[in-house]
Amino acid sequence: MAKKVTGEVLNQNYELQVKFNELYRQINQNNGYPFVFENLLSHLQDAVEGKFKNDEATTVKLVGNHEINTDITPNMPFDGAKIEKHGRAGKIVLDFSKINLYLSEKQKTGSIIGHDLRKELEGKKAMNACVLDYLLANPHLIPEDWKKDSKGNTRFIFFWGTIFRDTDAFLFVRYLYWDGGEWQSYYGWLGSNWGVNDPAAVSAS
Repeated sequence: MAKKVTGEVLNQNYELQVKFNELYRQINQNNGYPFVFENLLSHLQDAVEGKFKNDEATTVKLVGNHEINTDITPNMPFDGAKIEKHGRAGKIVLDFSKINLYLSEKQKTGSIIGHDLRKELEGKKAMNACVLDYLLANPHLIPEDWKKDSKGNTRFIFFWGTIFRDTDAFLFVRYLYWDGGEWQSYYGWLGSNWGVNDPAAVSAS
């Protein structure tokens, strides 16, 4: 007699497939897997053998150095996207104490067009999309206060170090946000308005 598959098992299968699909997508990028592939294999083997860290260990924000190669090609926001600008900074160590969530004066009191904000950010060290990709792959590292501002509004954190172009020459920048109980990424058109909930992740140093 066929074994009945419960709703819980189906949900587990779905959640696992989502994770594997993301891994396959990263591996099939032009430059391959953006992190250390041997580490991925090691962690997968640990999972197969049921070797998991305890809950307390997984809540630690940063343990050791989290090095990000900002020179590699980041993930594209949509099919047909091309890179218009990609500010490379070599290999950097992730340190949230050295990342500011920048707002222009116009954002603090209203809004600013993306093209104008881009010009304002030219003299600043904006984080590029490689940093965003690393955070999406390691969401447990992201600070709690990046989810919402002091008024409880969702933050949409933009990584202006990489700007993308579509086939019609419109420009876009990717952003990070918290929704549905998880960190997600989307993109904004530079012809739209940036408000108080749309800070830029920039280096403080």
